[in-house]
Amino acid sequence: MQSLRTALKILSEFSHVNGELSVTELATRLGMAKSQVSRMLAAFREEGWVVQNPQTRAFSIGIAAYAAGARFINSNRLTSEALPVMRTVVSGAMPAR
Repeated sequence: MQSLRTALKILSEFSHVNGELSVTELATRLGMAKSQVSRMLAAFREEGWVVQNPQTRAFSIGIAAYAAGARFINSNRLTSEALPVMRTVVSGAMPAR
């Protein structure tokens, strides 16, 4: 169970940033060994949960994480009820009552 908690902590860090995180940044933020973070990220990369920038070697959220988030948005009652209202507000028109 500890390795699962560790994995979830690493993935959760990506919700706090716009962009990329390096192994060193993640290890520092979480107080973990770089080798442990690196191994976890390699597994996430293989499964599509993160992608690695070949130039910077840093990681960002991958398509599998995006798909899970989209599934939540589509199945969560609050977001499905709020989405039409938010679209109306963004467009500048108020919904009819």
